[in-house]
Amino acid sequence: MHQLLVLEAQDNLILAKINQAFHANKSRGEEFVYSVGDKVLPSTRNRRKELKAGDPSRATKFLPQWIGPFEVTRANPSASTYTLNMPSHPRLFPVFHTSQLKKYHSNDDKEIPVRAHLRPPPLQFEDGTEEFFIDRIVDEHKTRRTSRYLV
Repeated sequence: MHQLLVLEAQDNLILAKINQAFHANKSRGEEFVYSVGDKVLPSTRNRRKELKAGDPSRATKFLPQWIGPFEVTRANPSASTYTLNMPSHPRLFPVFHTSQLKKYHSNDDKEIPVRAHLRPPPLQFEDGTEEFFIDRIVDEHKTRRTSRYLV
């Protein structure tokens, strides 16, 4: 009698595990399989501390969400982990789970001309004044009515 109860409890546990796995996997998408040589972008979500270590004055919320691209050097699809070639980031551990990777799509203007970053033509003034393109504003000084910029 005792063995029958134990067997019934074990069967119920197995059925509960199957049911839980079914419901947990309903919301999960297909895992993308990468091969050696593919270019991927790793997520910085769990690695913000390592990225911020180089510049402590930098705000964490302004760090990029994805870095790279990096090349896959070793693939382990059974464990869903991939090793990346990351020579420029020695503080980061180079092994990532599939959920932390995104496929890199290069911006090839020949393949996808819509994505081309076209520069606007320079402005032409009738009075012959010169125009300068500003790379960045280094400093700003405001007085009552005017602002002066160091570029």
